[in-house]
Amino acid sequence: MEEVEASLSKLLDSIGPFKTGLFLFLAFCGPSAVSWNWYPASSASFEFCWQLLFFAGLFLAGLLTASTNISGPLRYGKNTYGSQIITFIQKRPSWAIYSLLLFILFPMSRHWCLAAIPVAWHYTREHHHEAIRELSDKVDGAYSRAMAAAKLAQEDAAAAARYEHQAQDIASAAVRDARLADALRVTDFFDKSAEAWIALTKIKNAAHEAAEASQNTLSSVEELQDSGSLESQTDDLYQKAEIANTSAEEAEEATNAALARAADFKEAKQQADKYRDGERKNAQRAVSAAEQVANDVVIAAAAARTATEKAEQVRQFATSAKTAAIMGNMDEADARAHRAHQAETEAVDAAKKAELARDESRNHAKIVAGR
Repeated sequence: MEEVEASLSKLLDSIGPFKTGLFLFLAFCGPSAVSWNWYPASSASFEFCWQLLFFAGLFLAGLLTASTNISGPLRYGKNTYGSQIITFIQKRPSWAIYSLLLFILFPMSRHWCLAAIPVAWHYTREHHHEAIRELSDKVDGAYSRAMAAAKLAQEDAAAAARYEHQAQDIASAAVRDARLADALRVTDFFDKSAEAWIALTKIKNAAHEAAEASQNTLSSVEELQDSGSLESQTDDLYQKAEIANTSAEEAEEATNAALARAADFKEAKQQADKYRDGERKNAQRAVSAAEQVANDVVIAAAAARTATEKAEQVRQFATSAKTAAIMGNMDEADARAHRAHQAETEAVDAAKKAELARDESRNHAKIVAGR
């Protein structure tokens, strides 16, 4: 049984391109075989039975060879040609009815009218299939473009996320460098200030010694004035004066050293402040650019999500449009196809937005790297 079905299917597929022409030939010539004495008949009832069996077989053959359901082509024919038929009937001349009555009087008229049924069926079905193919090509193309746009948007969002990761690493390093610059320069200040305090201590000691030497000199001078023996104490006063002079010179040297250390401290502090300000500005610029990269990533991710959602909407509209077309509702199918096209346009726009956000994130990441 399966082999018979396979053979029948193969036979139907082989005559597929010629089905319409074959049915036209049979529809016009088959019912007239008896009337044209192509087949001997003994009575009129045989001719009637032959015609009934022929049309029944032709109708069943049309149903078996049809690749769609019955309601779809019928609904398509009603929606497509119904208004045209009604318009033709409404605009027919008043004398046309008499011509139709005269046509019915011919013996072969009823056979041709009956033959027009399968012809009209196959004509409508072929046009219905052609309309389905055109709509399917249109919505499938829209779905393909929407999916491609969604894929590109996702890739752009992933690239923007990578740029964000790089920018965050560089910004973190910039902030760390700024903090290290502050910490290291503070240690240098401690060293300079310690040297300055040592120099100031030396000044204090030398000044104290000079003050004591001067006080001793004054005391000795007063004693000499009281005793009147100035010459005997000349050497001792000279020595004390030398001590005072030496202490004064040491105080002067210590003062100069303290001033030099203080100048070094001031210069080092100025350089450190300048370096620290530069590092702080670099860190602020890097952090600001990294924040902009993060905003670009949010935009790219939202655009990619929108593109994916719109691509899914295109798929749903395409499926419903095909279903409506198969059922013969071409107006509804066209409306769904139009909505699929709109969703495709929105998906493409979202993909362009994601691409722009990716480019912006790359530019901002370059700013962070060029800090």
